[in-house]
Amino acid sequence: EDLAALPLPRRARPDLRIGALARVRLRLLDPPSFEVRVQNRPAVAVNLTMRKGSDILELGKKLEALVGDLQQELPPDLEIIKVNDIPTSVKGRIGEFQNNLRDGVVLILLITWLFMGWRAALLVGVMLPATILGTAFVLLVTGKDLQQMSITALIIALGLVVDNSVVVVDNIEHLMAQGVAAEQASREVAEKLRLPLLTSNLTTVAAFLPLAAIPGGKGDFIQDLGWVTSSATDESGRDALG
Repeated sequence: EDLAALPLPRRARPDLRIGALARVRLRLLDPPSFEVRVQNRPAVAVNLTMRKGSDILELGKKLEALVGDLQQELPPDLEIIKVNDIPTSVKGRIGEFQNNLRDGVVLILLITWLFMGWRAALLVGVMLPATILGTAFVLLVTGKDLQQMSITALIIALGLVVDNSVVVVDNIEHLMAQGVAAEQASREVAEKLRLPLLTSNLTTVAAFLPLAAIPGGKGDFIQDLGWVTSSATDESGRDALG
């Protein structure tokens, strides 16, 4: 009845309803055009899409509570099964990124300390989280959401953003070993490496940024990989020379 009462989008006859032109009935399609089965049993599929800008982890918590309440109201032979649980998947990706960031910082500190000393290790170790925070700020300012692909891009960026800091710190240490004051060595290295690092970073950006221009549904899925990786590479270069 509600469907039959819906108005048709006609300016000449705004009072014209669907029920005036067609008979609206609720019935099963026989034979069905497609059939949903879960665990080899007939099922009804319900797809939920999050509004843009919402927190998917918070949505997951609300859905858990809602599914629990609905399950208590259903007959015993009906069961709600989550087939594709995106909030849980995103939570796992965030945990994976946190573990990679922690392990990356520890390994960088250890290796840099062994080969370049504790002062260089401290500087390089600080640059990694600083670059990630700077990239996260860029995502916030540009309105990009933190989702599975952007987290994947941050994990990839962990292996790319260290190079700039290592090169800069190594050159500063080399000049200081020759008797140049730390402040003067920093200025000379920043001036000397500005163009080479810029060229190197642009090469990396040129490899990833085209992913942000992929059109269509595939582009919507993979664009953040290009944006985030390029932003992290640019941020690492500015942090290293800053």
